[in-house]
Amino acid sequence: MAEDVDLSNPPTIAEREFLNLIILHFQNGWRVARTTDAEELKTLEIDAGAFFALPLPQAVWENTKRFRNRRFVRFVERGMGADGQVAR
Repeated sequence: MAEDVDLSNPPTIAEREFLNLIILHFQNGWRVARTTDAEELKTLEIDAGAFFALPLPQAVWENTKRFRNRRFVRFVERGMGADGQVAR
């Protein structure tokens, strides 16, 4: 994913559908990792933060997070950090 995306045009339907599938994969991974492995959960948090800090995923995330599990939203945003940057 490019970091220098021009967001003056909204994401296309195909881009939104693709990114929503990735969000669902992250959410399923989060559900599994929560019950199995705390170390894996931390790794997933870092990966999610890095992914959702990118411009296009972040735009889709901001428009759809209200429909997602609140605990998952907190998890992703903790990975992104308070200022939208990747937490380390």
